Amino acid sequence: MTANQVRSLTFLATIATCLAIAFSSQAAVVINEIDANQTGSTDLQEFVELSGPANLSLNGYVVVFINGATDASYLSFDLDGYQLGNTGFFLLGNPGVVPTPDVLFPTTTLQNGADAVALYLGNATDFPLGTPATTTNLVDAIVYGGSNNPPDTTLLASLGQSTQYIDTDTTSISRVPNGTGPFTENTSPTPMNSGIPQVPEPSSILLGMTLVGLLFASSRRLR
Repeated sequence: MTANQVRSLTFLATIATCLAIAFSSQAAVVINEIDANQTGSTDLQEFVELSGPANLSLNGYVVVFINGATDASYLSFDLDGYQLGNTGFFLLGNPGVVPTPDVLFPTTTLQNGADAVALYLGNATDFPLGTPATTTNLVDAIVYGGSNNPPDTTLLASLGQSTQYIDTDTTSISRVPNGTGPFTENTSPTPMNSGIPQVPEPSSILLGMTLVGLLFASSRRLR
């Protein structure tokens, strides 16, 4: 084998290693806990918690809220410019959630079910209002509802899921153990933010404001 061939093989091996590392890190983030429903008619402490390797960049990820009435998106959050914290957590939620979420959305935003939260590789621009649920570029998803919501078989199939989890007024749905375990119902809400300052890309901020405006401009499904 010539020296040029050795250099070429070394170069290709380096590229393959980098791609493998990038792919593994992208697949490492999961939806860890959600709480869509609290006691009373106004939900003040809704949240979605992500988890993964400490300090991992969230560039290339998008969180999408999906309406079970239409099996389509009603809100999305571009995570470019954000990262997981030192303990491997990242939080999206209402202003009333403690600790303060890394990404805020208005109270009574997260629908009570049957609905879904999905984590995709992509951008918020890939999920304008009314985008059908899909498994394309899907990283993780959870379909949830109240005890009186029958399984939304269409939504489950659209996201490649088999279980619709129950979210009660006083509990959350969480992976046990964190990050690696299966979703478990009737857990005590334990939101965790990143614990570090977050600097989202300007486009993410603008897009988030636009999507919140669309949310209020659109009529919500009866809860």
